Amino acid sequence: MEIFSFSSTGYEGKIVQVECDIQPGLPSFTIVGLPDSAVKESRERVRAALGSLGWRFPQKRILINLSPCDVKKMGSGYDFAVAMAILKTSGQIRKCFENERWLFCGELGLTGLLRSSRDDLAALLSSQAQAFHRICIPRESLERASALNITGLPLTGMENLEDALQPDSAPEGYDSDPGAEPRMVQCRAASADHIEPELFSPLLRLKLAVCAAGMHNLLLYGAPGSGKTTAVRYLSRLMPPAPGDLVREQMKIHLRNSDAQFGTTEECGNCFREPHHSSSAQGLLGGGRSLGPGEISLAHGGILLLDEAPEFHRNVLQNLREPMEQGRIRVVRAESSSMYPCVAVYAFTMNVCPCGNRGRNDALCLCSDRQLHGYWSRLGGAVYDRIELRHYFSSAGEADFSRADEILDALALPRDEQQLAARIRLARDRQLERTGKGYFNGYAGWVDIQKPENLSPEGRKVFSEMKKNGALSSRRALNLLRISLTLRDLAPESGKPGINSAQYGREVDKSHISMAKTLLEPQAFSEFL
Repeated sequence: MEIFSFSSTGYEGKIVQVECDIQPGLPSFTIVGLPDSAVKESRERVRAALGSLGWRFPQKRILINLSPCDVKKMGSGYDFAVAMAILKTSGQIRKCFENERWLFCGELGLTGLLRSSRDDLAALLSSQAQAFHRICIPRESLERASALNITGLPLTGMENLEDALQPDSAPEGYDSDPGAEPRMVQCRAASADHIEPELFSPLLRLKLAVCAAGMHNLLLYGAPGSGKTTAVRYLSRLMPPAPGDLVREQMKIHLRNSDAQFGTTEECGNCFREPHHSSSAQGLLGGGRSLGPGEISLAHGGILLLDEAPEFHRNVLQNLREPMEQGRIRVVRAESSSMYPCVAVYAFTMNVCPCGNRGRNDALCLCSDRQLHGYWSRLGGAVYDRIELRHYFSSAGEADFSRADEILDALALPRDEQQLAARIRLARDRQLERTGKGYFNGYAGWVDIQKPENLSPEGRKVFSEMKKNGALSSRRALNLLRISLTLRDLAPESGKPGINSAQYGREVDKSHISMAKTLLEPQAFSEFL
């Protein structure tokens, strides 16, 4: 029997082979392979558990090797595998297990009872690519694993160590249903179910729909209490369920958290993370001893809300540049590194000025120009430039942006929330079908956007003229085309003349670029800068 366990270091984790060597000599018990203190302490737990169950603990020199040896082993999840390796090497396991590959994860109690560890559920996703004859985890972990509906695994739940040594007892297992809906992490935005969409202007609802459809970044700024945070929470209601591949990636990230809860997509919604403004760079980006995920990866496939963004440390905000553009981040510690996905809607909210009164008719702003400049510079030009859509909550209303209703009519976007959510879901499906790569318009690159099937000759001409006139920087031009693609995907199969519906599914035309330009205008910026 080959015995394996699992190390949840990094995004992918590592399958760890547990080898045992027993030689005559003075009794000793050594574990090698970069074990931490919890792994080393398994010596005493294993010794006591075997004695309690009546199994013989060899009074010889015992050496346990955890391979690969260059990966740090942490946690108590190796107890089960170490105990089985000792029993196998000492000849106490029946021959019927020969030539089999078994994976064991779980913590041992002193009486041999198996308890769940943080590696139990994370091992299931990594072990699917391995040809294991049986995967043994604690029974309490099996109950949580049943919510994941992972197919194709010979999964078995064990009450105690002795269950693994009774091949004829048929321990409790979990039979997954291939046709069942995949489960995901429960992390719906707080209080999102009680928000009335009528609170928001047509222009804001249009921008939220575009964000949800194409995974575009968003900045909301205005007076305190104007509804910025509420709008982002409402955005979580418009987000369609994540596709299957994305759900699998979310599970791989969140399964590292032993307290994660899972349910159906209707119960859970998409990932929504709202870190505190005192969060460190490691907390937001990830890292640490085990190369764990940060908030941006925990929000993968959903929304990352940075409420009152200028209150975050400036160096923390500036570290978001590459993740916002690439949709992934590499966390590095010493000689180890791991790549995590972080494709999300990065939503920022902030006041117009430090005191929050600028632009209000019923209050006086006492902020100097220097204070105002310092406040906005906390966000930084590089991060600001990566935010495609911005919206100003003006107390004077939005009379200058009445074209929002025209765009809504041109795209035939329904006002009803359920119908709008269905249209957004259709737009997502169109993106995934077109690209075949699982990415969204908000993360599309120049090469993909400028393909002949994406940009019509008319649209290409209009875009070239805007570039020649110096109206757009390179990144702003990319944002314009990304928004245009999303507007095209939001269009119905047979729409109105304003969107050139006959060309749907082939090209972005002049009308899409014109509508996108309206959404990208720096709304009311000159009022306070």
